[in-house]
Amino acid sequence: MKGKLIDQSYDKSFTPGFDGKVLSAIGDSGAVYTPAFKDWMLRTQDYRCGYCGDFLGSDWRNNKHVSVEHIKNRRLGGSDMPPNIMFSCVYCNSQKNYKHYLRLKIAIQMRRFGITGVISQMQALKLMLKGVLTFDLLSSFHFEDMNWPHVQKNEESYYDEGEETKIIREMLEKEARTLRAKSQEVN
Repeated sequence: MKGKLIDQSYDKSFTPGFDGKVLSAIGDSGAVYTPAFKDWMLRTQDYRCGYCGDFLGSDWRNNKHVSVEHIKNRRLGGSDMPPNIMFSCVYCNSQKNYKHYLRLKIAIQMRRFGITGVISQMQALKLMLKGVLTFDLLSSFHFEDMNWPHVQKNEESYYDEGEETKIIREMLEKEARTLRAKSQEVN
């Protein structure tokens, strides 16, 4: 958009080793990141998706499987600047959308089990409650384990709370209680 000022201000401690511009433009569809920043970000992420950890390829250019991801969605007040952006695979980006982060964890697990498209996420949740499926919803996203400087971890603000959040939270609490009980049995 011609004439629109681009605010390049952000805490530079989130991009150590990068001293160029992050944004080249802001248009109607959002931020446009500089090639130099995208190169730095992909290298920093070791060419991995921030959510599932899958390899993204060695270059983001002409790569249909890679997208710049806003960890906290812009519609929910997320920034276009670090520490709110990272690369993700298109699958994770499309599955996350603006839903609760636990929905993405379920989608990633369903993909790994090979049941995506066979049953819905709600059916998977019900099977988890009955103990038929065992997904590790307490596992972290790849970026949460990696300590990348350009990503801030704050899961409470990742996504909007939806209708199924109560069911997901109940499942997590049940899983956490089970894990605590098992660890107490060992001790």
